[in-house]
Amino acid sequence: MRIAIFGTELISHKQDELLSLIDVLERYAESYFVNIDFAKQITATTDRVLNQEYIYNSADDFPSNVDFVISYGGDGTFLNCVRTLAGRQIPILGVNSGRLGFLANVTKSGLEEAIISLRNKEFTLENRTMLQIDGLDNTIEYPYALNEIGIQKSHVNMIDVEVATDNQFVATYRGDGVLVATPTGSTAYSLSVGGPILSPQANCLVISPVAPHTLTMRPLVIPDNVNLSISIHSRNNHNFLTLDNRSYEIPNGCKLNIKKSEKSIILVQLQNNSFYQTLRNKRMWGVDKRDNKR
Repeated sequence: MRIAIFGTELISHKQDELLSLIDVLERYAESYFVNIDFAKQITATTDRVLNQEYIYNSADDFPSNVDFVISYGGDGTFLNCVRTLAGRQIPILGVNSGRLGFLANVTKSGLEEAIISLRNKEFTLENRTMLQIDGLDNTIEYPYALNEIGIQKSHVNMIDVEVATDNQFVATYRGDGVLVATPTGSTAYSLSVGGPILSPQANCLVISPVAPHTLTMRPLVIPDNVNLSISIHSRNNHNFLTLDNRSYEIPNGCKLNIKKSEKSIILVQLQNNSFYQTLRNKRMWGVDKRDNKR
């Protein structure tokens, strides 16, 4: 079993934690590869010097013939991992070394059990939808998003975002901006602005207004096989386009097209974990706080 690790340099990574990670990999993996930034932190924190043969620098030299990728960090690390994979259809397991994680839903204390499950093939694979944006003349190196694509204002003035689906006018959203989220992204930014939670298997997208000027503007669920046309108007020379955790300046008056991408990611779901279990745990569904007061 060949495993690639993708991690982010974080102050929260401690010596014992990283030594445990390396120990588990050395005991259960035939070989493992580590991205250079995370490898540097491992060496700085633990004094363990990794073999240069097993360190990769970027998406361009990502190791071939890898069975699994482990994203080690939080959901932000997971999104960076997806970008590094650059469309490679390799199953990803998210290990959460931080606090709240929907994508990275395996705890670091459960890493060894997770690796054993991978070895014993005790898991299922889920294809997760990604979005693609066009209309910016290839100025964005990686025009894909797993969670959401957002158009947001750059100043105190409101922004007008006209949205149409398959050339049918939907509405002009006036406010701080608009998000287009996948089912995976429905538990991220979209949720914080009032959007619904979607099952990962749902074949739909969510259009969510951000701080709308008209309170009757509500999130809208649409099929994921439509093409979205978006026109942007504001009093500012530029506004912001966000693709997951990346932000770009875009000129006022530009027109964009958003659609479901042919690319997708493959997410590993362990048998003792599920989307609904993660929801219950992270959102504390069914928890009665009165029980703690007895």
